[in-house]
Amino acid sequence: MEKDGSVITGSLNLTLEQVTIQATGRTRVNLSVPHLLSACLFSRQVRELEEENLGRELGAFWEPILAHATANVLLTVAALESYVNELFSDHDTSFLGLPTAKLKKCQKAYEQRKAYKREPIMGKFDLALQLRKAGSLERGKSPAQDVKFLIRLRNALTHFKPEWFDKQQEHAKLSAQLAKRFSPSAFFPKDEPIFPRGWATHGCTAWAVKSAINFISEFESQAGLPKRLEKFKSRLLYE
Repeated sequence: MEKDGSVITGSLNLTLEQVTIQATGRTRVNLSVPHLLSACLFSRQVRELEEENLGRELGAFWEPILAHATANVLLTVAALESYVNELFSDHDTSFLGLPTAKLKKCQKAYEQRKAYKREPIMGKFDLALQLRKAGSLERGKSPAQDVKFLIRLRNALTHFKPEWFDKQQEHAKLSAQLAKRFSPSAFFPKDEPIFPRGWATHGCTAWAVKSAINFISEFESQAGLPKRLEKFKSRLLYE
């Protein structure tokens, strides 16, 4: 049974002559949905903070905006990785009864590819599609492309390396990739680069969650998997 991210399995042995009951149970928690719900919460908080301070000069209020926006991005990517890891944990049903030994062999071979090493999360989704004989990701268009840039934003925050504004290189590349996906923060001058500060806005947090939801939905359609997020639709509110 799966409910709100938890999986519970059990067994019961019963003999009738002399009634003997032997029961065992196993519990597992999935975090993909809780992570995504938390990301939605942080996105709504960014919107509220922006609305409360609309028209004001940059001040202390921006610190919680940055904090909530950062949490949103980290948790949205964490939800994506948790989701695909859960698929591999349920490989006996996700991949049509693929034995554990064969799965590990496939994973080990795939992880040696350069493309996987560059983008391991996307690589896991690609491998999942291949194991289900469902082709591969179309990374050159949305929503896969959006998720690719979302992961790059997460990586840039997690492994942050400062750059002078007048000598930006990697920051400038990321800013260019994000520029057409949402409007930068209105609390900074128009010449403020999107990364490392201008990205922290509700436009970004809403884009992040929406991209993840759309990506998972399209992945499930391509893979022929049940729509796992459908029953949480009324709670996945990021606007």
